[in-house]
Amino acid sequence: MLTDFDLKQYWNEVLEELSGKVSAISFDVWIKTLKPEYTKDTTLVLSSPSASSQKLVLKNYKNLICEALTKTNRGFLDVEILVEDQVEKPKKEETVVAAEEEKPKESQFNPRLTFDNFVVGSCNQFAVAAAKAVVEEPGKSYNPLFVYGGVGLGKTHLLHAIGNQLEKERPDLNVIYTTTENFTNELINAIQANRRSSETEFRKHYRNADVLIVDDIQFIISKISTQEEFFNTFNELIQKGKQVIISSDKPPKDINPLEERLRSRFEMGLLADIGYPDIETKIAILMKKAQLERCNVSREAIEYIAERSTSSIRSMEGYFARTVFGAKIQGRNYATLEDAEEALRNAVSTEEKMDENADMEAVIDAVCKYFNISKTDLLSAKRQKEIAEARQICMYIACELTKKYPLSYIGSRFKRDHSTVIHAREKIKQDIKRDKMLKIKIQDIKNMVSGV
Repeated sequence: MLTDFDLKQYWNEVLEELSGKVSAISFDVWIKTLKPEYTKDTTLVLSSPSASSQKLVLKNYKNLICEALTKTNRGFLDVEILVEDQVEKPKKEETVVAAEEEKPKESQFNPRLTFDNFVVGSCNQFAVAAAKAVVEEPGKSYNPLFVYGGVGLGKTHLLHAIGNQLEKERPDLNVIYTTTENFTNELINAIQANRRSSETEFRKHYRNADVLIVDDIQFIISKISTQEEFFNTFNELIQKGKQVIISSDKPPKDINPLEERLRSRFEMGLLADIGYPDIETKIAILMKKAQLERCNVSREAIEYIAERSTSSIRSMEGYFARTVFGAKIQGRNYATLEDAEEALRNAVSTEEKMDENADMEAVIDAVCKYFNISKTDLLSAKRQKEIAEARQICMYIACELTKKYPLSYIGSRFKRDHSTVIHAREKIKQDIKRDKMLKIKIQDIKNMVSGV
């Protein structure tokens, strides 16, 4: 039997084998939430946060996990998955069955992804407020609610938080969660069954929802049959006053190709953007993660990870996990700044990845998004402090990243000459030396431009 430390290390090896074998959403929500408990003979025993997630993993991912076990060549061939709360009880399987029989309705949502565990910052407070409003009055407040933002910024967490809260406060509602990928696969299976009853059951399942939550709607592009089926389902639910919640990595206007009638339906409700987190929000996220996972990590290590990580929360949490694991390898339960530096040492630095021929418009868009100001204001002659500072930062970053453009061109985008650009560049360069927070903000914006 492996020790607890060896077991966690081994499970990390298995996770590496599984990464890329399933969608990012499925990996984060169902696979990464499994915990290694113990081994018996050639079987690895894992725990799942709930009975419903246990059943889903056994049904959809057990074979993949077994394949990954085999590839690690550590002698394990099979996997057993128990419910987390029942792991220490002697009759685990019987207890799980009893627990399921007591439940009036199984949950489709990861119990760890709640509003309480969602860190709110300036980048997402509008989306969170809208989500909570929908929970209070589903079908009435904002319908549909369309949440969009880049990869790894928390869209799936927010959708599961809505689902968990609805199941807690409104158990009478029929809440259905699906991904666009699953919706498409179920539709294909219903059509291939070549029975009218199969397609009828498929439609009945989704059109009887009181709340329909659909993740990653951008994958509906180029799927004509899926678009047709979803359009009809969407219309019927809205007409009945039922709530529809959708997530995407981009706003409706940027999802192409997409039928115009679907695009107009998506835009008829509330569009809520989840933006890139600022440094304060990053730190808060990591501190919350340390608290939830009971990890002892120094404040200096957390700040270092937040400063050096990309804008993706998912990748930042990966650096955090690597830092904690590095400390454990050294036999310590306390992760220090040195552990964080070592964890990120092999990561390619943002500066090395940065394209010196970055597009000028990408820099302008990133600055506007980061400071939440319009492009019109940024490029105007307005002298309000926050706009003027953002404009100087934009000029500074443009000088660093857009080497193909002369200073005169950069100035012309702001209706100014090259001397103004030089002044902005030198001013920000001096400010960075005495203002650590400004340096971090500029690094965040560079991350956004480079897409790392």
